[in-house]
Amino acid sequence: MTLLGRNALVSVALALSDFFSFTVSIYLAMGLLSLSLSDYDKIIPESQTDGWVALHLLLSFCCVAWYSMRLRHYFYRKTFWFELKEILRTLVIFAIIEIAVMAFTTWSFSRYLWVLTWVFVLFLVPVSRMITKRILDIFNLWRRDTWIIGSSINAHEAYKAINSERNLGLI
Repeated sequence: MTLLGRNALVSVALALSDFFSFTVSIYLAMGLLSLSLSDYDKIIPESQTDGWVALHLLLSFCCVAWYSMRLRHYFYRKTFWFELKEILRTLVIFAIIEIAVMAFTTWSFSRYLWVLTWVFVLFLVPVSRMITKRILDIFNLWRRDTWIIGSSINAHEAYKAINSERNLGLI
């Protein structure tokens, strides 16, 4: 596989894992609440959640586009903590956007469902991205060749720094 094809496959895999984990969170939250609440149908009628699910799908697409175009998560390699900070900050912003849209449209919605959905999103998006990177690493798609130009102590320190951060995928 060519380098360009490999990079495209890695980018698509990361974007799909983010989209899937963002989208599946609302269904997991609805499933968990339907199992734990005895009067789930009265508290959360299905007719009221249809618009919310559509909004959540739209926001998941917008979030993946934001990660792709503005933050460049699918093209550039970033350290684990820096990437996690950007992921969580972006997700909190999208959660605020979602609740603001829901408030302005005067949809009646369950706060339990909203909070549980976003707890799942905040957990699943980073975890699924890390799992996807590990799977790509197993198939030798995540690692990139790296050249260190230099000699002596500086080159050795650069080598140790590159090898210490597995999330970058540099060898």
